[in-house]
Formats: sequence, structure tokens, C-alpha cells
Amino acid sequence: MEANFLRQQALPETMLRQDVIASDQDMNNLWECEVCSFKSYDAHTTCMLCGTDRSFKMIEKTARAVDESTSEHSNAPSSASSTRRRHEWSRQRNDDGELIWVRKKHYMDRKALKSLRNLDSLRSQSSASLRDSILSNGSVNSVGIVSRIVVSPKNPTGRLSLEAAEGALATRGSDSSEFSQDELEQVGSLPFQQKHAWFVQHTAAMEVPWEYGHLLLEIERDNLLHNSCEQLLWATPDQLHQSLRIKFANEPGVDAGGLVREWFTLMTKEVFDDTTGLFYRCGNGDGLMINSASAEASVDHLMYYQAIGRFIGRALFEGILIDAHLALPVCKHILGIPITFSDLEFVDNDLYKNLKWLRDNTGVESLALDFTVNVDQMSDKTKVVDLVPNGSNIPVTDENKMEYITLRFKWIVATSISQQLGSLMQGLFSIIPKELLSVFDHQELELLICGIPDIDVMDWKTHTIYVGERDERAIAWFWNIVHEFSNEQKARLLQFTTGSARVPVQGFKALTMNDGRICPFAIHIDLPRYDTEKDLRIALSLVIQMEVTGFTIE
Repeated sequence: MEANFLRQQALPETMLRQDVIASDQDMNNLWECEVCSFKSYDAHTTCMLCGTDRSFKMIEKTARAVDESTSEHSNAPSSASSTRRRHEWSRQRNDDGELIWVRKKHYMDRKALKSLRNLDSLRSQSSASLRDSILSNGSVNSVGIVSRIVVSPKNPTGRLSLEAAEGALATRGSDSSEFSQDELEQVGSLPFQQKHAWFVQHTAAMEVPWEYGHLLLEIERDNLLHNSCEQLLWATPDQLHQSLRIKFANEPGVDAGGLVREWFTLMTKEVFDDTTGLFYRCGNGDGLMINSASAEASVDHLMYYQAIGRFIGRALFEGILIDAHLALPVCKHILGIPITFSDLEFVDNDLYKNLKWLRDNTGVESLALDFTVNVDQMSDKTKVVDLVPNGSNIPVTDENKMEYITLRFKWIVATSISQQLGSLMQGLFSIIPKELLSVFDHQELELLICGIPDIDVMDWKTHTIYVGERDERAIAWFWNIVHEFSNEQKARLLQFTTGSARVPVQGFKALTMNDGRICPFAIHIDLPRYDTEKDLRIALSLVIQMEVTGFTIE
């Protein structure tokens, strides 16, 4: 550890996060996951993105293809279901040289194939019609939409526009972008670690020097959300890229980085809490979806979404990780990546299963469905909304059920939340230009926002230095206890120590102050002397159970 101490001491005072990431020698030694194709650092035994064990091998290289038997009997981890879709769509140039979205043919859904096999045994006119429909689309999963913000004189701030994904323009930036499409395409093809280095390099260049001012948010703890959103919206374009400082009302805290991290933690909890009414946790508990009934939470709900977009953008700008696992469709909207029917599984799995059953079976008239949707309100009331004009008078039949399925899918992932999405994206892009994010896929965006969930204790230990009189016995006790902690306990200890429960993709060496400086002494634990390892364990266990807030000058 003394060598580590000397090495850290030798770091120049100006060593910044972008310097550490850009000089990351580990980027030269990566291994590729068999399931999701993500490239992880050699020291990791599992994929940093989907968690697949490094030793896992596909039975066949075609395991992601359309053969149902291979898909159903593959021993690939179920948690990788969304990561396998990272390359479902690709940007390709058409005859005019324009980049358009094209869905890879081998991603046809296995249920659609089963439908085709079943339909082949039927000879009714309706089954033949449905078979032609599935074949012409590739599958219901090929029904995709893509969103983009359109600016016009009527909507100078932009509005969210939805269009069919297949063949839609797939440019990564605007015409006014400083980056060419060729450069963005080249960066987009790099491993995540290199894309991240490029991203950090350009966001760091956008930062306004301290001598030109800083953005100070003065917050009342009991009015955290409103105060924060209001001041984020007041900020000018220049202020949005100034150094951030936080002051909590009636507290003597001096912000050397701790208050900013605490603010991000507290805001994340409040913004994404179900009771706030702006987001809700999806049925599988894995993602946060925009609440289509958010207008009931506040008449100014769209302003809140714009401020939240700025909040997320500021977290990305600072390199501060937040526990905001946005639902898969929301991430895809932000990146302008096509959203397909199968993505509904990550928002409402029950509805997804019901619509698949509807797709794969005949005689749906007996269900007495029509072209409407029941929308749950926060007041525990239900509102009936037409999916098409006069939808309540249009029954769902075998002939029109594909249209009904598509409309239900679009309603959940886009139509019902289009205004909220537009405001969120507008706020986000006011801090982080869209083209900087466009080089990532939806899973990589989550890594940018949330970091990696698993805490590598050896990495933590390697990048720890010791100040003061060393007690080798106490140090050994400490690491023994941390090794034995569950991942949740490790995360709580890390939260207590650094203000973040997650680690950057580059590991502990990339933990920084809120101004991007690598400063090991600002992220520390004062470890008192204990007589026994048991006493230290009790103390650490108490620490991770505490809800500690506030920093003072003492």
C-alpha cells in the first residue's frame, strides 16, 4: 500500500477525471461477452454489462438467431435479455447515402416463428392473412418506432415526433453539430471504454472556468425538489456548464464536494419516488418509467420534467453516478434508438404477455375488446381513451388485431408520455448535446448514469491510501469485514464514504471530486482504533444502517 501512496502522491495536482480515463491502460486488454458483445476489463470475471460469466460460451454462434430450439434451450442468463438486443437495429446507408435504421433479420422473435409454424397447419383465410402480416413485418417485434425532437416556429423549444423506425433517418446529430456523421459513426463503433473517454474529453471542454463564475443552488431541505427544479430552470446556458456548488439553508456546511454528492443522492430519491407522481417503478422492479398521469401531481409537471432532464444531464456532466435506472424505452427515446414491441416487456410484462397471446391465437372477437385503453389516474379513477377516433365503437377482430396490438404498444411506450419525454429530453440536451450521447446504446447509457452495480473489493483496496500512523492489524480487519459484506452492505459503506453507492466503469481510480479532480484525500474514512475485529464489525454495521445527511465545518 505504501507504493500506492507514493504513486498517488506523485500525481500532479491538475490530474482530472478525463486524464485518468484517457490514460487508462486497461483499455488495451478487454474481453468480449458471448451474450451481449460488450467488452469488459480483463480483471473482471463477469460481463460488466449483463453479468454473464466470462467462461460462458454459446452453444452455437447462431444462438441469437431465429431458431426457436436454440433460443429456448440456451443456458444464457435471463438477465441478459435486454442486453442481447443492443444490436437489434443498425444504421446503414441507403442509395442516397443517408443513414437509416434497419432491423437485423436474425432478431425475429421466436414466438413469431412459432406463430408461423402453427399458422402453416391452418388453412383459414384469417390465418393466411395474419401469416402474410407477420412475414411482411418480420414479426410483431419488427414494429418499431423512433422519436426525435422537431423544432419549428410554432414550437421553438421543440416537440417530440414519432415515426416508423424501419427506414427512418438515423443521423446521430444535427446539421449544426461540430461533429461529422463519419466521426460519430467511427466513435460509435468503438468499445464502451473508448467511447466514454471521448465523451468525457468533450464534456470537460464545455466546462466554464471557475474564475468566470459558478452555479450556486441554495436549497431548503424540506422543499428540496421544488427549490432544486426551480433554480435549475432559472440557470442560463452558461451557468449550466459552470462549476456546481450547493448550500443548504441554515446550515454551515462548506461544499468541498460532499454537499454536491449529497444533493444528487437526495434529489434522486425524491425525483424517482413513486409518491412524487413523476415516475413509477415498472412491474419487474428493474426500471423507472414516466408517469402518464403526471399532470395530476402538478400543473407544472412538464417544467419538472425539463428540470429533471437538466438534473440527469448535470450528473453526466459531473461524472456523478445516480441510482436512476430509467426504463429501457426511456433510454432508447433519449438516444433516438428504435423501440420495438418486445421492449414493452420491460415496462408492463403482463400486458406484453397478453398482447402476445392475442397475436398468437385466433377468435379474439370473443374477448369483446375495442380500440380503447383504460388509463389509471392517481386519484384511483380510470379514464377511457380512444386509440383511434371513435375507437369505443370499433371491435378488435382477427383481421385488425395487429393494428390494435401496435396501438397499445405505442400508447404505453410513447404516445401517452410524449409531452413528458419531450420536456425531459429538452432539459437533458441543454447540458449534454445529443450527438455526444448518440454514440452509446441504451445499455451503455445506463452504465454512464448508474455505473456498475458490483463492487470489486480488490480494486477498492488497490486504490486506497493510508494517512497517519498505520495499524496493519486494523487494516486487515477492515478489509476482511468488507470482503464478507453483502453487495448491498458494500454499497452502503461506499455511499457513506464517497456519496455514491456505485463505482465508475473504470473502477475506483476514477472516483473524483465534484469538479473532476482526482483527490483521494477528499473521499476517506477515519478509522478509530478498536480492540477486536468484532468491535470494528459492529461499528461498520452501525455506520451502514445510518441515514447520515449534512456536512459541517467541524
